[in-house]
Amino acid sequence: MLLNEELARARIQDLHDDVRPRSVRTNARAARRWDRVARWASRRAGRYRA
Repeated sequence: MLLNEELARARIQDLHDDVRPRSVRTNARAARRWDRVARWASRRAGRYRA
C-alpha cells in the first residue's frame, strides 16, 4: 500500500510540474489581455470626460 501511495504522489507531482509552465503562460496572457482592456477603457473614458 505504501508503494502505491508513493507512486500516486510521484504521478501527481509530475502532473503538477507539467501544468505549472502552462499556467504561467496562461497568467501572462490574461495579464496582457486585461492590460489591453484597461487601456481601451481609459481611452474610451477620456472621450466622454470632457
